[in-house]
Amino acid sequence: ALLQQALAGQRAEGDQQAAAETLRRLGLAACRLGENAAAGDYLEEAAALAEATGSRYLRLRCRLAMGEALLAQEHYPAAEATLRQVIATAEDARLLGRWRELPHAYRLLVRVLREQGRHDEAALLENKKT
Repeated sequence: ALLQQALAGQRAEGDQQAAAETLRRLGLAACRLGENAAAGDYLEEAAALAEATGSRYLRLRCRLAMGEALLAQEHYPAAEATLRQVIATAEDARLLGRWRELPHAYRLLVRVLREQGRHDEAALLENKKT
């Protein structure tokens, strides 16, 4: 309820960056509660707002959250593609530099690979995590 109130205030003030971050957090909370439809709605709106702000970090955090939601929904190929894209972008130092969420992205990708029975590939990535 508090995040919903914060979101209403951010929307009223026209603060798209704060609204996108709040929507991302709502999406992750819904995902972790198993409310997949709500999670998807929140995260899609967060991604659209993040894109409008032009913030690379915010866009990347929203994509990472979407990867986590796809993993939770057992959409493994989509989760893998999303997480690989997030990792590739984060590792491109010219665009982003060192991103503190990169280890989390690797942990999620390792989980996706294990869920698909790709244990050897997961082990290789686990050793690469920063």
